[in-house]
Amino acid sequence: MTKAKPLSKTAGRGRCNRRRFLTAAAGAAAVPWLVPASALGRSGAMAPSERITIGMLGVGNRGSSSLSAMRPLPDHQVVAIADCRRPRAERAQAQVNAFYAQRIGRQTFRGCEIYNDFRDLLARDDIDAVWGCVPDHWHGVIYARTIEAGKD
Repeated sequence: MTKAKPLSKTAGRGRCNRRRFLTAAAGAAAVPWLVPASALGRSGAMAPSERITIGMLGVGNRGSSSLSAMRPLPDHQVVAIADCRRPRAERAQAQVNAFYAQRIGRQTFRGCEIYNDFRDLLARDDIDAVWGCVPDHWHGVIYARTIEAGKD
């Protein structure tokens, strides 16, 4: 008795049979229930591709005021804070996370990271723009590095 030859890995590729069609149709029908509305920008939610992610440099007096004014804007999200004074950065981080937790209706939100060194913030690829509130003598250095990093 001869053994049956195994099918090649490419056998049947490109042909549509009933099973493949039903599997694809079921997958397509399930997408609206599996993908959250926020990912598609429905129900008043902003799609992630339309949101501007911001890194804050300096959260002292002026930086804290700017942060408070900017948080409610719907088209962006503060995702990182850099300040040389850790307690200030931690306080601002707590405020940002509490605000976004309330916005999405959750108890907690951990979407904002803090850094002591602004260069670590600039190294992140997911940050679109940087908002700087630093003393005058730091403007040149920080903004030159911001431009080099390709941030707005």
